[in-house]
Amino acid sequence: MCLADWWEEAATKVPKQQCRTFNGVFIYIVWNLCKERNGRIFENEHKTSAQVVALVKEDIVQIRRAMCIAG
Repeated sequence: MCLADWWEEAATKVPKQQCRTFNGVFIYIVWNLCKERNGRIFENEHKTSAQVVALVKEDIVQIRRAMCIAG
């Protein structure tokens, strides 16, 4: 199963009112994995799994803060 198929199937199991949050978290995870991959390939930088998880959590905290200020 490809990632897109998994995402689509998983999203159907999430309650409708939480679907937007689920999608947002998923996107932040994939975004940070891509940034880590690119850092390893192009910048010779290496983060641990724990560091990548911390970055995802921090991104989510920041977007929540931004949404509270904006809304």
